[in-house]
Amino acid sequence: MMDYLTAQKAMTLSALAYVGECQGLDVITQKLEAELSKSHYATQGKAKLVWGPAKAADHAPSCNNLIYAAQDGHQTFVALRGTVFDSLYSWMEDVPTALVKPFDHPNGSLGLISKQFDDAIRRIVTFRDASGRTLETFLSSIAHTNHQITVTGHSQGAGLAPILHAWIEQRFPASTRRFSVSSYTFAAPTPGDADFANYISTLECYRFTNNLDIVRYGYNEMHKLGHPVPVDNTEARLLGDAAVAFWSYETGLSQDDFAPAGAETSLRSWSMPAGTAFSARIEAQHNFNTYLRLLRAPQTDVGVKSQLPDSL
Repeated sequence: MMDYLTAQKAMTLSALAYVGECQGLDVITQKLEAELSKSHYATQGKAKLVWGPAKAADHAPSCNNLIYAAQDGHQTFVALRGTVFDSLYSWMEDVPTALVKPFDHPNGSLGLISKQFDDAIRRIVTFRDASGRTLETFLSSIAHTNHQITVTGHSQGAGLAPILHAWIEQRFPASTRRFSVSSYTFAAPTPGDADFANYISTLECYRFTNNLDIVRYGYNEMHKLGHPVPVDNTEARLLGDAAVAFWSYETGLSQDDFAPAGAETSLRSWSMPAGTAFSARIEAQHNFNTYLRLLRAPQTDVGVKSQLPDSL
């Protein structure tokens, strides 16, 4: 069952995954631990870093993906970083070019997912933290405890979270573990097809969206980009239509090939003040601190503050 306090904590930890973007792992670790210690967040300084952060070597394209685990009592959050704004490789990961079986699942019963997201999860599960442990090693160490594992992420991280959730379920079947698994995603693009969404619907996966955030419409509702999300704009509409047509022509994919993964909670949308530039509206509505505002949770000191009005 979805828990609102868990959602607030999960979104906070998803936001903290962005700390120290484009910096070395030592710096990221130091900054992340400092953020986790802050008592004015929804996590109240109680979530402690227990694995990670982990990523590929700084020179590798996959270094844009980052993952860590933080523990609060018997609740362990596994947080995935979203798109790194200044990285072309990170943006390319957001655009599916084909649909494939998740991590070569033999009988295809899990449906199909974005090849780019599948590649990312394959890399992520090989990442080692400073102590040399992979995520699988860490999870194995608590497999016979009563922990609640919550996979979470914002934006790209939210697209990856249901796939990682599925990976954990496949790697640690319920009959071989004592911990439970759920996932909470925020501003997630759709990671796969209807069969994958149906599989995810059998799991405890919760999807939080802001209807004025254009990212939540990729890729199953591409026709809504600029019509009028987050506000009707002729140039944006034409540009959006052209981008969707080009993507479909180049890949052979369409919005009909995708379906949202997880039980959706639509957060109360809040329009920007009149006169706000279209690009600023897009950035503000997708901002991870905006999602915290919509969840009625304290914003983090990471990134920029939400531009939603104080009257929210």
